[in-house]
Amino acid sequence: MADLHWYVAYVRSCQERKIAERLGAQGFEVYVPVQKVKRKWSDRIKLVDKLVLPGLVFIHCSEEARASLFGLTYGISYFLMDRTSDERKVLTVPEKQMEDFIRVVKALNGEDEISVVDYRVEPGDMVRVIRGPLTGFVCECVEVQNRHKLIIRLGMVGAALVSVEISDIVKEG
Repeated sequence: MADLHWYVAYVRSCQERKIAERLGAQGFEVYVPVQKVKRKWSDRIKLVDKLVLPGLVFIHCSEEARASLFGLTYGISYFLMDRTSDERKVLTVPEKQMEDFIRVVKALNGEDEISVVDYRVEPGDMVRVIRGPLTGFVCECVEVQNRHKLIIRLGMVGAALVSVEISDIVKEG
């Protein structure tokens, strides 16, 4: 039997669950990380499903099966590449790391929202706030307090410094 690995497929927008369902019907083990998060409306708070990694589907299969998926499954755009290697090869997620990730998603389900940020923010970087009361502001990062919060300088109000969640910003430029 061929070695099985976890591969990460980037799929068409909003097609994660459908593609996972199609792959499951073809006999593949798939994982789409979804968690329940609290969303507040004016009259109620509701638990809703949220994709932890929009656009990504994890597929457990052999290299030969992975290579054939483009022809078999509509909607898979490409597989993520390993950026840590000098040679161009498809990223494989180690079994233990995948098990830990699945366990974390299940453990935090509905308790704490998981945010994944794929960029590093450094002091001096310009960022745009995308959530919260400061939505739309473009600000300078003054200090990264930890991997989850940063201090921003609101230029139009002088030296006012505000702490924001790193998941609530995107890096400008």
